[in-house]
Amino acid sequence: MSVYKFEKIKVKKTVLKLPINDAQYVTLEFLDRKSSDERIKEILSQFKNENYLKLPIIFDLIVEKRIKILENLYAKGAPFTYQDAAGANALHVACGISGSLEVVKLLTEKGILADINVKTDEGETPFLLAVMFNHADIVNYFVQNFEPDLSICTIYGDTAFSLAQKGNNWEILALLETKLKF
Repeated sequence: MSVYKFEKIKVKKTVLKLPINDAQYVTLEFLDRKSSDERIKEILSQFKNENYLKLPIIFDLIVEKRIKILENLYAKGAPFTYQDAAGANALHVACGISGSLEVVKLLTEKGILADINVKTDEGETPFLLAVMFNHADIVNYFVQNFEPDLSICTIYGDTAFSLAQKGNNWEILALLETKLKF
């Protein structure tokens, strides 16, 4: 009698919907393993740069924090300048719910998107989103390396200070107060 040992392995499945032309898309599904990044690179190499403007693939990769793929796309010349209907760009996404300092650094240090005060239709800036979602590491990076405009408010009247207060984030409030002193 043979004894088999099975291990449960949790594997994420990634789905990419990539445009072929204005009317057709190809949906790709693959399991996230070490080799999957190579497979993604191979797949993405088949698409022209203008295709990345038709679908916010970059946004999805930012949310998934797929830094290596984003770096590869940047090196390949893919534009990261897509804006959604509300005026949000890749930097807004990186500072929002996904909160990835690594992606923020990729976008800002390479000069792809470095305006932390650019507003969406609701008046949200990348800086305000970092405050709103309590990403103290991103707020600190912006305070240390950029000139966040602390007077900007959303269409609801929220400033960086009011958002930090609403979120009870004392670390971010201290960072904002430090910025005011300089």
